[in-house]
Parts: sequence; C-alpha cells; structure tokens
Amino acid sequence: MLKPISTDFQKGKAVHDSSRERWFFYQDVAGLWKWARLDIVGTILGHSGIAFDSREQCVEHARGSGYVDPETAKRLALVHDWPTATGMRVTPI
Repeated sequence: MLKPISTDFQKGKAVHDSSRERWFFYQDVAGLWKWARLDIVGTILGHSGIAFDSREQCVEHARGSGYVDPETAKRLALVHDWPTATGMRVTPI
C-alpha cells in the first residue's frame, strides 16, 4: 500500500506527490521486460510482478498502476493551465 507523502486536512484527503517517485523499465537476464516504481531514496513502491515480451506491453501494464509517460504528462499540464474567473492561472502540481 502506497502511503501518502502529505495530507490535505481541509478536504480530508491524502495527497500523493508523484514528483517524488521514479519509474524504471528494464530487461531481465532472460530479455523480458519489467517495471519498478521507486521513491527518491530508492525504496520500491511497486513493481510489475510479471515479465513481458515487449516494452510496449510492460508500459501498458504500468499505466494500470499509475504510470504516465513524460510526453502525456507535459500535454496534460498544458491543457489544464487555464485562466480562472478571477484571472489567476491554475496549473496542476
């Protein structure tokens, strides 16, 4: 179970800071693909648990566990950077 980095007490929801984790895609000695998600100090937060014939299959499996590729994350940040009614700009963190 992934523990939250911080808590938003006003809303009573746990807030997870994904900027503090890194995803790794690698091939094992048999040439099969696996993924692992680590925090900034190297603690394993999650892993594929199974191996895949292709990197694409591995990445697709990782998406089911929360992986967002850098290009998609960049697009989402641009799409959601909009002016509000008050004139302030809102950008997801």
